[in-house]
Amino acid sequence: MKIRLLLFLVTLAGFRAFADTTVAITAEAMEDFTATPSFSGAVGAFQQVSPFGGLGWEVAFDHVGLGGSYFARFFQRDSGSWWMDWYGDGIYLSAHLLGAGAAIDPFVRAGLGCAGRVFLRGDAGASSTLEISLFPVLTAGASLRFGILSLGAHLDLIPYANPVPVTTIPPYGLGRFQVGVFAGFILG
Repeated sequence: MKIRLLLFLVTLAGFRAFADTTVAITAEAMEDFTATPSFSGAVGAFQQVSPFGGLGWEVAFDHVGLGGSYFARFFQRDSGSWWMDWYGDGIYLSAHLLGAGAAIDPFVRAGLGCAGRVFLRGDAGASSTLEISLFPVLTAGASLRFGILSLGAHLDLIPYANPVPVTTIPPYGLGRFQVGVFAGFILG
């Protein structure tokens, strides 16, 4: 009888852990800054330049989550050549102060990222057609939840960026701060 009761309690605890689980899928836009951006500077940057665009995901178990976000930006140089910049938090661990399912969700996260530029086609006109930087990233942000819809913003800090070790690939010129906005769905 004690074994059955123990199995029942373990099973009940397992269902409780999954009951607080949320899955978020987001569409995001992000802009790169070399210095700390002001609110008006960040809004102005999104209106004047072509920001990075991409997708993000996160699986959160109440207050702790695991996720990633991946961005790209395509542009054409004067010479008619096409290039692509990318930026991504390949993987991050997040902490949701009020729980990931809360209507107001302030969060922080820490992760590892990669950014770069690659030549796609046309006249390269540059000594290097590939640049890559690897870096740690620290993020603070908040989102608002409206049923299954979520809207939010975050500020990323990159303390330092390094080129790829043991290669001659030059580093990507990455700013120290990134401002991102997102909208998406939260299930759970």
